[in-house]
Amino acid sequence: YQKQPYSEAPADKLTFTTNYQITETINLGIQARHHRGQMRLSERYLERGYGTQAATIYNLNAHYPGSGPLANFSARLSVDNVTDKRYLRAPASSENDASELGRNVKLSLSYQF
Repeated sequence: YQKQPYSEAPADKLTFTTNYQITETINLGIQARHHRGQMRLSERYLERGYGTQAATIYNLNAHYPGSGPLANFSARLSVDNVTDKRYLRAPASSENDASELGRNVKLSLSYQF
């Protein structure tokens, strides 16, 4: 039995997420996401530069749901790809496909009337 190459297949991915409530109103979280490399492709695809290397990406987030006089207010801050690592998700070609976003910072504020 020989493993047959894929024409297109996503690589395996493992995600670990945890949250910690540091006060009654502030929650912090971290996510580690490991993308396995995908090199089980035909020679034709590998010669064209398809295939991806393994990568581990870290994301952080903080959430404040509001309380007391600020009960109608909430804020969320997240930083994706904290280490600003360049990576491709399978299936991809480093020659043709743009890499995933680098570090991405998002702030969300909301107020409920």
